[in-house]
Amino acid sequence: MTVPELFMPDDELERARALAEASVPVLEELLATTQDCAEITVRIDDPELTRVVARRVLYRADVDQYAAEVSAWAIRTVLASTDADRAELAAKGFEALPAPAQAGVLAEVADSITSADHPFVGVLLRILEHTAEPDNGDFMATMTVEDMKEEVLKALAPIAHQPQVFDELMRLAELPASRTTIDPLWAELFCPSEEETYVLPRLSDEQAVRAARAMVANQLTHPNIHARNAAGHQLYCFDHVGAQEYLIETLDEHGRRYAASTAKGGKVFDHGETEDDLLEDVVANLYSAVRNMNTPRSRTALIERLFTERREYWRMGDAIGNIFSDEVHRETMSALRDRHDGLAAGCYGYALADFVKQGPPKMDLLRELIGWPVPQEETARRFFKYALVTGIDAALAAEEYELVRAAHAFAASFDGQPLEPDDHARGNRWTNPLEQKKQAKRLAAVLSGEADTERRRLLDKGVAARAAGRPRRKISDKSLGILAGTTVKWRVLHDRESGEVWFLDVEGAVHVFDGYELAEPPFEVRPAGYGMMGEFLTGATELSERALFWDRRAVHYTETVRYGDRITVRWGGNNTGSVNSLGLVLSDADAATEAFARLRSSTEAGGMTESSPWYVPDKGAVVRTYYTPSKGGGSRSSYLSVFDGTAERFGPQYASEAEAIAAHQRWELEAQRDRNASLSCLEWDGDYLRPEDMTVRQWIRDRIRDDSRDAVWHAQALTEITEYLTAHGYGGLIDKVGLQVEVGSGVTDDEIAAFEAERRHPVPEVLRAFWRGGRPRPVVRGAREGDVCAVPGADAGPAPRRTGAGPGVPAGDVPRPGRGCPAGTGVARCAGRVVRRRRSAARHRRRGPGGR
Repeated sequence: MTVPELFMPDDELERARALAEASVPVLEELLATTQDCAEITVRIDDPELTRVVARRVLYRADVDQYAAEVSAWAIRTVLASTDADRAELAAKGFEALPAPAQAGVLAEVADSITSADHPFVGVLLRILEHTAEPDNGDFMATMTVEDMKEEVLKALAPIAHQPQVFDELMRLAELPASRTTIDPLWAELFCPSEEETYVLPRLSDEQAVRAARAMVANQLTHPNIHARNAAGHQLYCFDHVGAQEYLIETLDEHGRRYAASTAKGGKVFDHGETEDDLLEDVVANLYSAVRNMNTPRSRTALIERLFTERREYWRMGDAIGNIFSDEVHRETMSALRDRHDGLAAGCYGYALADFVKQGPPKMDLLRELIGWPVPQEETARRFFKYALVTGIDAALAAEEYELVRAAHAFAASFDGQPLEPDDHARGNRWTNPLEQKKQAKRLAAVLSGEADTERRRLLDKGVAARAAGRPRRKISDKSLGILAGTTVKWRVLHDRESGEVWFLDVEGAVHVFDGYELAEPPFEVRPAGYGMMGEFLTGATELSERALFWDRRAVHYTETVRYGDRITVRWGGNNTGSVNSLGLVLSDADAATEAFARLRSSTEAGGMTESSPWYVPDKGAVVRTYYTPSKGGGSRSSYLSVFDGTAERFGPQYASEAEAIAAHQRWELEAQRDRNASLSCLEWDGDYLRPEDMTVRQWIRDRIRDDSRDAVWHAQALTEITEYLTAHGYGGLIDKVGLQVEVGSGVTDDEIAAFEAERRHPVPEVLRAFWRGGRPRPVVRGAREGDVCAVPGADAGPAPRRTGAGPGVPAGDVPRPGRGCPAGTGVARCAGRVVRRRRSAARHRRRGPGGR
């Protein structure tokens, strides 16, 4: 801390002594206050005295126990001065504040921090570096410190790219600083989902390289797992093109290190992580970062990894799968053709088989490899044979019989079993698809010529059927696959009258069989899956109609939705989190209406049952989960369900179900079209049951409590429960027990005032409004006159005042739950549940779909 000049002119010395003396009574008053200090400080009419008082408060912040509001005022005052030591003094006072007060001061100061020259910047940086680290086992203290540093970094975020601030932050990362600094540093400033604090897009190329280098170092060497994970998470998301060359070079370097490393070898870190584990994670995150660059240079670098990768094959394949395009395929095939590398051929075959999952590229690779010389090195030869096997498997699915026979003969001409790269690296056993019973039989049929005979037979049968005018109303998936040269995955439509079939193959292509032979589809297929709905619905102005079908056990569904001239067909399993989607565009809305009707009839004829789009009887309300992309690559979940007057979880209440349905469908159209939202899950939720599908116990459980409802709703439950029990055949038991419910007429303001006079705290307005005239007062009477069952709010409900628990409730007449409900009868036990059970639909509304 800066020490002031020891000698000063007499007049200044006298002025300083006078200020010191004048500050004493103010300080004493501030020290004694527990309330807002504004009424004290506003009486100080000398600005210099204000500064002196504020400085003296902060000088003794670690000794005197000033109220948090006083310290906060002093910090603001000192920072507004021109004192050379203002940042250091403010930091001392800030560190002495309790956490809630620190957050309040930060919130007040944050908006004014617009440059690195702001005096509080030094305070914040000092806190990040010098705040004492809690003991390892003190979880709550660690959370408190980390939360405070998160707030500090949020305040610094707008200027974190400015060199003075950025350099200090990177210096802390490079030290490295403690976990409570490093974890929030990466999570707050470099996480793309934290849109308000995300700093990476504002960095220069040099700054981006420095940040990426620090992330790699932190993930590899930081002693704390939380800091390592935070660095790794943001390295995975890193997408600043300015660091592209560094990331590519670092991927090559650490890829070689990981390939040379021993499994679970090297230095051991906390939580049992080894240097080998960390190298694996860093290489995985570097693959992601290079992929994120999305430039020609980064794509070429990832293609080159096919020739150089020796251990982390899964991440390599995943990266190729993510960047795959016709251009990437052409570039890869050109590189393979030039270099005849058997290892690279196997790596590309692996990427195509496990990540791209398209038949034509695998067959392109197969045609190329048939003309190659056989690799001499054993591993390369076995990788090479693996690539041939994946190509033969794809050619079988596509009914490319000549290619299958040529490739099979070539593969059989040299020794060695095929070797799948990733299983080889992990020491796992790989299963050859050509040796699976079904595929082996299919291969044998192709090699013998039997398959060609069957295809000719099917073609001739179609010609004869057309000549006779009798369409083939029944045809197997196997026969459809042979005719189309593919494997059928799913029938979209089957018209049992005309024999027309629309079917999807394993590659995602849609084919049409017109009852006689393959024909051109009467629609255009467009992508309508995850991340594709914005483009698919461009120009759509309405959600026109929809139909939801379930199988017999309501385990699998098919939903067809029409948007004017286009249709989506989605299918999947209840609450699986996986949705298959197909988009069809018709010539106009009339053609789409006709196609929708045919799809609806076909689905029903296929054995599924149509339900309401909003509710499945005996199962629950239909909940649709949508993911909406957010800036920086993240997404936001929305849960839509037309139930109990709402259309969206945590959404507004509507006056009717029709209004809720309209709101639901309006949200779907606008979110998918304008914000590219995607359906990620469709399910029925058993926590959202209609009364007719509930047992008596379920109905009472749901009716007794809903935290989104007001007190009046809860009071009305008491009369409704007795009416419900009577309606369900329990009236005789209710009479036998002598159970009845009375509803009071409310109390006057004078009675409320009398009750309030004996209490330390005022009556909350919501309770006051409930008690006033016209509001019901619940009293549940049992077998003995005057006994009351305890219910939520009953002990606070006023009636004509006596003494004891509340206005109008006789002393001692508010018993423990269950008093006044004699045991031994079903209704009494049921009433006991009424007053004690706390579970409700509202509680479930706070959870994700299906209770996840």
